[in-house]
Amino acid sequence: MARTDVVIPSIYEAELYRATAEITDLYNAKSRGGIVLRDNLAKQAAGGEYTTPVRFVANSALDNRMDHESSGNATFGKITQASGSKVRIKRYVAAQINDDEVDVSQMSDEQWAMNVAQQMAENSAITIRDVAVRSALAAVQSMDTPSSNYHIYGSRVALGGSSTTITAAGLNQLVGKMGDAMEQIGCFLMPSIGYLNLVAGQLASGTPDPVSGAVFYGNEPAALGRALMIADISHLQTAADSTYKADHYVLGFGPAAVTVEVVGRDALEIDRDITTELKNTKFRQDYELEVSIAGMKWAPSSTTENPTIAQLATAANWDENLDDHRQCPLVMGIFQTA
Repeated sequence: MARTDVVIPSIYEAELYRATAEITDLYNAKSRGGIVLRDNLAKQAAGGEYTTPVRFVANSALDNRMDHESSGNATFGKITQASGSKVRIKRYVAAQINDDEVDVSQMSDEQWAMNVAQQMAENSAITIRDVAVRSALAAVQSMDTPSSNYHIYGSRVALGGSSTTITAAGLNQLVGKMGDAMEQIGCFLMPSIGYLNLVAGQLASGTPDPVSGAVFYGNEPAALGRALMIADISHLQTAADSTYKADHYVLGFGPAAVTVEVVGRDALEIDRDITTELKNTKFRQDYELEVSIAGMKWAPSSTTENPTIAQLATAANWDENLDDHRQCPLVMGIFQTA
């Protein structure tokens, strides 16, 4: 029985967009706009390694005293622009369905189309999430103005040393890296072990108030009023080695600190293979991502057309594109487990 119509493109496309939107909207809402994930297919026609969004460079010479006694010329401070590079990467999702799986499933072609679209959307969402997190970690580590690790709180701890667990006080020090712009940080992303340490510290120091048979612990905010995203992403944790304890990282995001856009998505392609003993149908769709970090730019030492995720996660490939460190609303904390 031929299976060329197992996945109906029109149903697949609709379900892919629905599932992708559902996942990305969740991230956008949970991060309070600190992480921006979206489809922007209007950019599909643009090519190249990166695009250069424009912003104005700060100029402190625009406001001047007017001298009534002078006939000299007025001073006009020039407004100039600076471009920050968004890096582009190309990905694809592909799946294979064997005929016997379709036969025994008793699914309709429409159900198969939706199932394939959902799985492809979920896999793409994981990749997009990892791209956002790994790029953010690398970018914040590359910031060396006004000094090295300026937006990083904490450090690695040698074996036998005293661990620095996540506490409300530690998060306060972390947002303090933004100086007087600390209120920009509206969301923390951390692994579950870090969240458990945070809660444990508050249970130990909070004041129990028995009300109607329940006990409430007060006197301390859960996360300084910021949103919390808990995700056990492998890149937010490092394993212990012969020298250092295991670390876990906390990322603090301000408005649009990290943006990942889907700027191109090819049509679904279907290939029928009847040369194998077990006949199958293959599905593939290519898509293109554009990544940007507020206040930073993609600046590798050599051209990296379609870089790998590992290259995005390399701090040396990012550089500042700002006039003031507060233009990068992104901070990172390094903590250890209790």
